[in-house]
Amino acid sequence: MFPEGQIYLNFPQPISSFGKHFLVFIRTLVGWLFIFLVLTIAIVAVGALIIYLYFSPDITSRESIMNHKDTGVVLLDRYEKPFFTFYDGKNKVFVPLSGIPQHTKDAVVAVEDKNFYSHPGFSVKSMLRAAFNNLLEGGLKYGGSTITQQLAKNAFLSPNKDFLRKYKELVVAREIEKNFPKDEILEMYLNSVYWGRWAFGIEQASQMYFGKSSRDLTLNESAFLAGILPAPSKYYLSSGGLAFAQKRQKLVLEKMLEQGYITASEKQKAEAEELHFKQTENDLNYTAPHFALYVKDQLVKMYGEEAVARSGLKVRTTIDLDWQKYAEEVVEQQVRLLALERVSNGAVVVINPQTGEIMAMVGSGDWQDAEFGKFNAALAPRQPGSGFKPIVYAAAFEDRALDTAQSFGITTLDDPSRFGLSLVLGAGEVSLLELTNAYSVFANSGARNDITSILRIEDKYGETLYTHKQGNPWQIIEPESAFLISSILSDNGSRKEDIWHHA
Repeated sequence: MFPEGQIYLNFPQPISSFGKHFLVFIRTLVGWLFIFLVLTIAIVAVGALIIYLYFSPDITSRESIMNHKDTGVVLLDRYEKPFFTFYDGKNKVFVPLSGIPQHTKDAVVAVEDKNFYSHPGFSVKSMLRAAFNNLLEGGLKYGGSTITQQLAKNAFLSPNKDFLRKYKELVVAREIEKNFPKDEILEMYLNSVYWGRWAFGIEQASQMYFGKSSRDLTLNESAFLAGILPAPSKYYLSSGGLAFAQKRQKLVLEKMLEQGYITASEKQKAEAEELHFKQTENDLNYTAPHFALYVKDQLVKMYGEEAVARSGLKVRTTIDLDWQKYAEEVVEQQVRLLALERVSNGAVVVINPQTGEIMAMVGSGDWQDAEFGKFNAALAPRQPGSGFKPIVYAAAFEDRALDTAQSFGITTLDDPSRFGLSLVLGAGEVSLLELTNAYSVFANSGARNDITSILRIEDKYGETLYTHKQGNPWQIIEPESAFLISSILSDNGSRKEDIWHHA
């Protein structure tokens, strides 16, 4: 109780100097944090806009997304079967999603991105889990990428693991999700992702590992492919990799069961199924190497080497691989049979007389031979000997055989002063390729076509850059003369005194 008649007022104590400075510090800190937050949001927004503007022309096109990074050249035979690549060319065969077994699609989704059909292109939960694991291990080993993010990375970004690339990945993935439905995103992913052993896309992977079309993949095979997908070289191609891959395969089947894609009995049946791998290695880059190099030289002349290396071209050539295989077997056999007569190499060129298209080219008896294998004897000028006589006979009513030889497409006899009467004995150097095309004149009623090795060229987006158009052949000699020469060449009796009688 206060004494009566007295009033006491309780004034707050003045703030100390330290308190004043502390409040100023807090206000300043909050202000700077606010500015930092605004600037961060602005930078993120501007960065997203820049990334979008940079990639937007390609994000709206399926072909661009699947083929944007393609480089090099893939050579196809006349029936569009790939047989050779240059500059890391990628051979991909597109399969619509409807042509891929459901259990194959389910296996990939189950192990790679179980929430694929519900997330907006990225998974916050997966990213937080990956960040936590990275903090524990002190690196950037884990990425937490969804299928859409993987597609974005594979299509447009580098494999480097850093925060900037991850940010780009998020932005591009989100834009892909805006432009395409989920099934189309999965379709693009399955047709472009790398499965190891130079297999890009599900069709090539199925052919490479199991020697079958992707539409025929079993549940067990699908689980195997889905299992090795994150790191094929680690899960399959490394030493002892098959056992490791089979563990991954069982993991995929377990996840499919957990997520309701398969039943316990289907899982059990799949695990009991024995996998039968394709035994033969990929023959890509082993078939027709001399012809492939010849075509590459043609491409370089057309576009320049750097442009070809960066192009992602698909080139349909004239070669028939069945004919090529037979020609290679014949050359190898003949070189072996004639080894005692000091024959160490051989070559073959097969040309369609009606079109000038090269159907087969063998440049040596054995590509692996260290001394002669890489040398293309089909292109090297050599003295043809009696092989030149049909052209001489065809020129019997002409003033000079040299002019007739040039009209037959032989370009190496361009200096008349180098040759005398010995020319009729085959002393002038001629390549087997040009001599073969010259002989095609006799089989084509005296008409000559230009030599052709390329039928069509497409860029990596499927746009046609070049299509061979068959021109009108040149009439070099009269059909009657061509018939007579062909008759002589086909009659061993008519040339029994000549060295050709072994032909």
